[in-house]
Amino acid sequence: MSCLACWGVFLPFLGPWLALCGLLIPITVFFPFPSTAVLWGWRKIRVTYGWSWGRLLRVETVALPVALVALGGVALLATSSRWPVLWWLMAVLLPMGIAACLVAAAVEVRPAAVEIRPADVPDGPGEAGTAAGTVPGGTALRGRVLSVPALAARAALIAVLSGLYVWALGWAARGVGTGNRQPATARIEKGVRWADAQLASSLFGPTYDRQWYWAFLVGAAALLAAGCALLMRNALRRTAAATDPFEAAAGTYEAPAGPTGKVFLSYSRKDTDFARRLSPGLQERLGELWVDWQAINPSEEWRESIARAVRTSDAFVVLLSREALSSTHCWDECRQAMELRKRILPVVIDPELERSSTSGLMRERGWGELTAYQKLPLVEPDEEELAQGVADIADFVHQQHRWVAFHSRLTNLAHQWWESGRAEGLLLRSEELSVAEAWQQHAPDEADFHTGLTEKQRRYLDESRRSVRRRTLRARSLLAAGTAVVVALSGLVAAGQAGAENQYRTALSRKLAALSGDVAGTDPEKSLQYALAARGQADTAEARSAIAERLDAYDAVRTVIAPRGAPVQDVALSRKGDLLIIDRGETTEVWDVKRARSRGLLEGSLLHSGDGGHTALSGDGRTVALQSNDRRRVDLVDTAKLTVKDRFSTAEAGVSFGQITDGQLSPDGKRLLLSGWSSSANESDEVVWDVRRHRLADQSGCFGTMSPSGRSVLCEDGDDFVLRHLTDSGAEEEGGSTELDADADSASFVAFTTRDGALFNVDGEARVYEPGEAKPRVPVPGKAVASWQRAGGPAVFDGRYAVLAEDGKEPFEMWDLLENRRIASASNVEKAIEEGRDGRAPKFEPAWSNARSATPDGSLHASAAADGSVVLWGEDGPGRVSRKLPVPGKDDPYAISPDARTVASATGESVSTWDTRAGRRTGSFQLDGIKGALAFDRSGSLLAVAVMHAPADRDHDEPSELSVEVFRTRDGKRVARLDAGEDSRNHVGDLMFSPGGKKLYGALTGAYKVVEWDLADSGEKPRTVAKTDGYADHAVLSEDGTKLATVSRQGTVGVWDTDSGDRLRTFHEAYGAAFSPDGRTLATTHGGRSVSLWNLRSGKRSGSEFVPEGGAGDVQFSPDGRRLAVVGSPDGGLAGELPVTLWDLSSRRPVGPRLATVHNRGAVRIAPDGDTLVTAGRFGTSVVDVTPGGRVASLCGMVTRKISERDWQEVAPGERLRWPC
Repeated sequence: MSCLACWGVFLPFLGPWLALCGLLIPITVFFPFPSTAVLWGWRKIRVTYGWSWGRLLRVETVALPVALVALGGVALLATSSRWPVLWWLMAVLLPMGIAACLVAAAVEVRPAAVEIRPADVPDGPGEAGTAAGTVPGGTALRGRVLSVPALAARAALIAVLSGLYVWALGWAARGVGTGNRQPATARIEKGVRWADAQLASSLFGPTYDRQWYWAFLVGAAALLAAGCALLMRNALRRTAAATDPFEAAAGTYEAPAGPTGKVFLSYSRKDTDFARRLSPGLQERLGELWVDWQAINPSEEWRESIARAVRTSDAFVVLLSREALSSTHCWDECRQAMELRKRILPVVIDPELERSSTSGLMRERGWGELTAYQKLPLVEPDEEELAQGVADIADFVHQQHRWVAFHSRLTNLAHQWWESGRAEGLLLRSEELSVAEAWQQHAPDEADFHTGLTEKQRRYLDESRRSVRRRTLRARSLLAAGTAVVVALSGLVAAGQAGAENQYRTALSRKLAALSGDVAGTDPEKSLQYALAARGQADTAEARSAIAERLDAYDAVRTVIAPRGAPVQDVALSRKGDLLIIDRGETTEVWDVKRARSRGLLEGSLLHSGDGGHTALSGDGRTVALQSNDRRRVDLVDTAKLTVKDRFSTAEAGVSFGQITDGQLSPDGKRLLLSGWSSSANESDEVVWDVRRHRLADQSGCFGTMSPSGRSVLCEDGDDFVLRHLTDSGAEEEGGSTELDADADSASFVAFTTRDGALFNVDGEARVYEPGEAKPRVPVPGKAVASWQRAGGPAVFDGRYAVLAEDGKEPFEMWDLLENRRIASASNVEKAIEEGRDGRAPKFEPAWSNARSATPDGSLHASAAADGSVVLWGEDGPGRVSRKLPVPGKDDPYAISPDARTVASATGESVSTWDTRAGRRTGSFQLDGIKGALAFDRSGSLLAVAVMHAPADRDHDEPSELSVEVFRTRDGKRVARLDAGEDSRNHVGDLMFSPGGKKLYGALTGAYKVVEWDLADSGEKPRTVAKTDGYADHAVLSEDGTKLATVSRQGTVGVWDTDSGDRLRTFHEAYGAAFSPDGRTLATTHGGRSVSLWNLRSGKRSGSEFVPEGGAGDVQFSPDGRRLAVVGSPDGGLAGELPVTLWDLSSRRPVGPRLATVHNRGAVRIAPDGDTLVTAGRFGTSVVDVTPGGRVASLCGMVTRKISERDWQEVAPGERLRWPC
């Protein structure tokens, strides 16, 4: 019932599935945990332990472990691929937690069967010992019934935790839904998006989307659910506790298992000897014996001590003698015992009293009230009689001992309540009152028991009953009021927003559908994005129509082919675009474009022509030429069956060259032109291989290039160019040749046209020699084909389009060589190509990929990225905001130049530099060993490297020499070598160049200091600039070089003056630091979780700190100082992979989702223009576009990408994007 109620309470807020999380409240509340309060109250009592298999089969016991298994399983699935360390930690802790719950539920903790004395338990009601003191021996110590304040406190705690949980869930889900945050793994993203959809589709979905108080409503619902569950738990506890604890009490003369009971012994001072003789036996048989051995003079303190002892005793034993009957103190003690309705046993010890009428003498002396009590004669006993007397007294004390013990305790409670002025806080709680009423119903009915309720006890119980009724009424009223408030608020919110939300989203859907049609002619990608967004807002007819129209018109990105480990060397598309060949070095993959799947892998690489192009695929795409890895064989493979159709081997063919350097396959697949280097003749050689007849068709010996049709070969014969024609018969003789009127001294071959025309640059003029014609055709007199430096060759595309210019000067004109018409004119080659795209010139982006190919009509392009993936895209397809460079990913130091154009990576004993724009290696330096950091100077022309020199013949205990070497990045020349000491503990944590590049600062970790070297005098010892409190792990230099910030391992950041070496500021509990560009602000990270900004002039924090989701290990300001790049920390829940996020400092909010991932020795740099962020590390080197226009979400269905946040906010400001993909 409680589970159903909690699920129903959360259903309107969380949806049907997420509302199941509300079951955790009753599951936790009803789990049979042992009460820690009860255990603490019984800490002085002996307990026994037992195992109960039956408890393990109860629903309330099994529910919590099952819930833990479900939640833990989801967490393990989400973290398995991303964080293996965290996965193993949870895999170990989860079974341990489940086992602990099962053990806690199955182990029975029971008190030993001993009598509970009033002195052993707390005196006040509501304390742990109160309930325990009334539980019979052997009863399990489980949770007790909660009081109203305790119940309210627990319900409030559950409500707060629930509110925080749903707030965090909503924050994360809305962030992913709007594209502001990117989860760590695809599984997590999928789960968060599912949760976001559940919340948005619930009854309070509009409130979740738009109102800040949604989490408060859920917290109020949790308060209601927790209150209901706790009240039901209390009801069950009361029902379970309704078993009468006095029903199975020991019989009248049945002694308990151990010593129990407190006895007050009253006697006359003249009877002290007898009392001393009697007391040892009583002390052995009873729990406690109170006796006064000192003749204390009467005083207020003494009287109060006597009264307290009488009040707390279970039985009162008085030694009757003539002297006792004459003692006013003895009678006063007896009178107090009778007023408190104590059990009294008069023991006659005087022979005179035994011989005379004891009752008469007692009445004569004023002790008549005591004559009604049964007396025990014990006059001048021997040892055996004394022992029997002690046994008789013990039997008297043990009669109804549990009932009597509670009587004594209730007497103490009533006395305290009365003396405190009848304070309500001392009254019994409901469960304690139930025990007291059961005690009252089992009052002994023996005539000589002489005990019962006193007036104080009766009034105490009556007032406790009235107090319990008042508490119950207050609790029920509070629950009813809370329920009414929650229901009323929920109803008002749901009713007020449901209709308005539907109308708003319907209107927004229609607006987006209209925008989709408006931009269809100019921006097909955005048109599709608007159509998908319209469908996500509401399923309107306009949205459905827009999606149908746009999907028919837009299909830019066909598919993304995942990497296979090895980098892509080249790609080749068939003319029809139905086949893609991917060269990965030693293997080649055949990809079926139409079916979007791989046909298989083949050994070898694509055959390349001498000009670097790929002509290894026949025109129909049925045959591909693959060169073996030893370059001695070419296989002609059927791309459909993946079988070898023919094979050329240099050994079998008997040619003069041993290895093949380059070659071409004719478009019809009938001929193979191969070139090789003859080592014996020290010259190149060339052959034509007839594929169908498996024999040599020609062996000209000249270097040539095959035409697109494969019917002719262009050869350079001395100073002349000859176009050799191949016959279809396959005979070894030539089919004729045409000598062109172009000599090698004045002409240079450019390319073949699609019609087999040879395009030359002759004396600064482009000429085309058509097949069979010795005289050329001049497309544009006086203009030659221009060079395209970006592509590293002539500006010719697909044998049809070329950029022509006169003497390499503007204007640069794009021409269609087949139609002999000008397409565009511009001031440089790049602009001419860009403008020529509107004239059907194909689009290529060399910086976009390592290898590329396109169909002749330009309808389909294949681009190989540096990460090994291949993207198939249409001519108008979108690019990527993030591209990866082929920099090796290692667990080694990295550095990025301040202009973000160069990356330095340390691998083994070498350092390599890479150009971030071209994506290629620019240099490499060999070193003895790398020990610490890398650093560029401000211009990027110098690179400093920390090197550990370890001679091979050194002793094991001899420290290695640590130095810093400075290289010139242009040519790799070493310009300085700086001594950093020989301490074996030492290494260089950070290196920094001064603004002018004349000085170098280094953080010597093991030496606890930061030093300064003068590069002009590398032999001079370094100057100590700062001394840290511990290991100097990191240091940063301000932009102007006047201030230095040091970070010690002890969590102290110090700011120093670089000229004087004075400490300016100190910040504690900080582990990362960065100066703002103006040097007035210092950003620090704290505990790997938060970031603070400090005003260096005042030393005070600027604004509030912010806490990135992935933690904060390091920071870096953008050049304008408005944004901050934050590198995550393993302390934030990530192990190894540290997220890089960008934060807006004015709003203290992240700018978009995670940008990249680095390791703890990686590097991050924001380019000077602030538009690009470069990251380098073990997880790859990436160049990320961080501009608002470049942040677009991932591909949807491998067709397009999610609409960018900027575009979405322009259409629907402040709204959460509902993306249907």
